[in-house]
Amino acid sequence: MILPLNTLIVEDHPFVLEVYKNSCLTYAQHHPDKVKFNIKTAASSEEALRHAGNFLADQKLDLAMLDLRIPASEDGSIQSGLDLGIYLKKHFKDIKVIVITGHYQDLILSNVLNELDPIALVYKSDLENSTFTEMFEDVLQGTPYYSLTVLQLIRKKLASKIVLDRLDKMLLHELYKGQRTKDLTKTIPLSIGGIEKRKRQLKELFNTMHQNDEALINSAIEHGFL
Repeated sequence: MILPLNTLIVEDHPFVLEVYKNSCLTYAQHHPDKVKFNIKTAASSEEALRHAGNFLADQKLDLAMLDLRIPASEDGSIQSGLDLGIYLKKHFKDIKVIVITGHYQDLILSNVLNELDPIALVYKSDLENSTFTEMFEDVLQGTPYYSLTVLQLIRKKLASKIVLDRLDKMLLHELYKGQRTKDLTKTIPLSIGGIEKRKRQLKELFNTMHQNDEALINSAIEHGFL
């Protein structure tokens, strides 16, 4: 007997949400001997938390498919799909998390892979009909699945000799978002002098000394850090 796989899909674009849901149902229809899906959908962190509470009270949650950019929860405790994934893994011991994102800058692999350790990580532009089949085949066997773009970024980072710590990554990400140096102390626990020193060190690492911040960001993107 195949038991339903309790599944939560979180995506704030209704059409894309339906695509993901239908892909699950189509796979189950074609593989009735492998899996059935009991699906709940959410378009925001708040809605996802409500569903998670119901699963926690009545039954387990087996699988979550998350976009990284989703509306924050009302209390601000969940700001992204990454936060939501960490929350779900804390409350559901055996849950498998699939991350699907369409924003290149969201593929900050050190954060997603190290903090969340998803069973699958997929870049939306890589999605084809066969992608879901391949992904579900691997995920149901407990095998990690990474789409082509993600694999290329991983290889690029493995080939790079550049090693960054948490503050370096935070600084790069804030610069990427367009934050001015004088405002960075609001989000990064360093003084202005400390931030300037870090920035100089980063420019040296990325071979952009005596160039502007845009050159640093472009080099970080090229090396797969953004």
